[in-house]
Amino acid sequence: MLVAALSSVAHAQDRVSLNAITRIEVRGNVLEITGSKKPSFTTFTLPEPPRLVIDFSEAVFQGVPADLKVNDGTVTSIKTAGYGSASAAIARIVIGFERDLETDISTDGNVLRVKLPPSPTVLAKAEAEKAAKLEAEKAAREDAAKKAAEERAAKLEAERVAKEDAAKKAAEEKAAKLEAERLARAEAERLAKEKADQLEAERLAKLESERLAREEAAKKAAEEKAAKLEAERLARAERERLAQEKAAKLEAERLAKEDAARKAAEEKAARAEAERLAKAEAAKKAAEEKAARAEAERLAREAAAAEKAAQVEAERAARAEKERQAKEAAAQLEAERLAKLEDERLAREAAAAAKAAKLEAERAARAEAAKKLADEKAARAEAERLAREEAAQKLAAEKAARAEAERVAKLDRDRQAQEKAAKLEAERAAKLEAERAARDAAEQQARNEAARKAEVARLAKEQKARLEAERLAKQEDERAARDQEARNEAARKAELARLAKERAETEKREREEAKAQALADAKAAKEAKEAKAREAREAKEAAKVAQAPAPAPAETQPMATSGRPASMKAIGFRQERGFGKVSIKMSGPVQIGVKEDVDRNVVVNLENTKIGLPNNERYLDTSFFDTAVAMVRPEPAPQGGVNVLVVLKQPVPYRVSQSGNEVTVEFEPPRQ
Repeated sequence: MLVAALSSVAHAQDRVSLNAITRIEVRGNVLEITGSKKPSFTTFTLPEPPRLVIDFSEAVFQGVPADLKVNDGTVTSIKTAGYGSASAAIARIVIGFERDLETDISTDGNVLRVKLPPSPTVLAKAEAEKAAKLEAEKAAREDAAKKAAEERAAKLEAERVAKEDAAKKAAEEKAAKLEAERLARAEAERLAKEKADQLEAERLAKLESERLAREEAAKKAAEEKAAKLEAERLARAERERLAQEKAAKLEAERLAKEDAARKAAEEKAARAEAERLAKAEAAKKAAEEKAARAEAERLAREAAAAEKAAQVEAERAARAEKERQAKEAAAQLEAERLAKLEDERLAREAAAAAKAAKLEAERAARAEAAKKLADEKAARAEAERLAREEAAQKLAAEKAARAEAERVAKLDRDRQAQEKAAKLEAERAAKLEAERAARDAAEQQARNEAARKAEVARLAKEQKARLEAERLAKQEDERAARDQEARNEAARKAELARLAKERAETEKREREEAKAQALADAKAAKEAKEAKAREAREAKEAAKVAQAPAPAPAETQPMATSGRPASMKAIGFRQERGFGKVSIKMSGPVQIGVKEDVDRNVVVNLENTKIGLPNNERYLDTSFFDTAVAMVRPEPAPQGGVNVLVVLKQPVPYRVSQSGNEVTVEFEPPRQ
């Protein structure tokens, strides 16, 4: 068990928001990373060598070393590094493995666990040492648990204090709003108490003061508004007179609207009449000239218009009666609904009935007075309306001879004015409701937008940290790739230079050997020619001395010759679609032998072969290629010839072939 407990570089950090990583510990096949809060992290892996990278956002290291050597057969080392500052800090942990393996990452509170598959070496060692270490591990676990519990208790206490402070602050900020809401909710439950009486008295006083203020601004409109408000208040307060008060309110509203519409129509008619008289005065002379001719036609039109006006008036009266009946029916339904609601409210107010009796009596007296006042006002308004209608009818009768058409138009304008007034009132109410809904929607949208912006800011912050971590990792990978590429390029250039030099030396040596061979052949031919000439001379001399006894001929042996040894001209390596190919160029065909050593590396024996150039004795480092071949090394064989040793990263199938003067060994791609 390894516990990281060294001091690290101090980072500026927010005491509440940053996650302080204080411990990295390996427990068997589980790596535990402990912080001051629940971790927010991302992970990715890197190959060659296998590594797991864990980036903690908004985190710093505290008391954790930068490099931990493990070497337990599974984990080679653990490296830590910090990036960024303040709330954008990122704590990175890079875990190196002996081989590619699967990991299982989970969190438990402030602890992140990386579960690894058991290492055979570790398992064997653990089984051997298990009995001896049980007691020690138990004591260590107890100490660690105690220490962790103390640390967690301290952290939880700090977090609790921070949360309490934040909650207290939030509660203080929302106190006024919550208090108002609480009072509103509590009002329904405490209607029988003094609070309800006081609120009711304040509401009535406010309504009365508003009514008086409106009376001072516009007396007639204020009286109508007060009657309406009083009728509405009486409708909510008194169950036994709810229907009558609702009807009075509706009637008062109708009369007020009709009166307002009639007044507007009369003002408009007066303006139209003045305009008409002015126009009539200007056109009087022309009208007088045509009067005699048009009088008969006008009288006929007036008679028809009078008949039509009577019909229109009858229809208007019928519509008014239907509207009144509909309003009465609606008032009755509203009264029944309000009566039901009032029954429910009175059931809740039963406990407070005795205490509210005096206030109810006073309120009833005021309501009765207000109703009486409303009735009197309604009667006066009706009398005034009838008087005005009678005067208007009298005026219309007096002017019927010359302006029956205008009267019909006026009646039509009155109807349109009433409909327009009703429409304007409906539009005003709809507009107010729409404005209220728009304000509510705007406030809700503003709250949603603020929450969305906060969430976007948080996500952007996390995305920025994650992108920064990925950028750094990418830069690290790119730098490693560039370094590897540079090494590969340097090795390739060195190999090309070596091959070029070897090729030049081989060609030079071959030219020298060819020259020497040519000289030897010329010398042999010359010697053969001389021998032939000598034999001819000897034969001639023998003929001359045929009578003399011939001396015994000397005994000669044929020259024993053996095949010249081949030499290595070049040795190289290339990668094709994952296959690794070792090529050996010879000065001529050779006998090949293939075997494997104890480490399952491949040994290619080239019989009757010499290495030739000194450069051919150098080994080729092919470990950086993504193939199974790690190194190629030629060396003289103990029994003669040359052995080419191919060191493998892992055993794979291979094929050996010879084409002309070139020997090729092809290895299949490594297993992933």
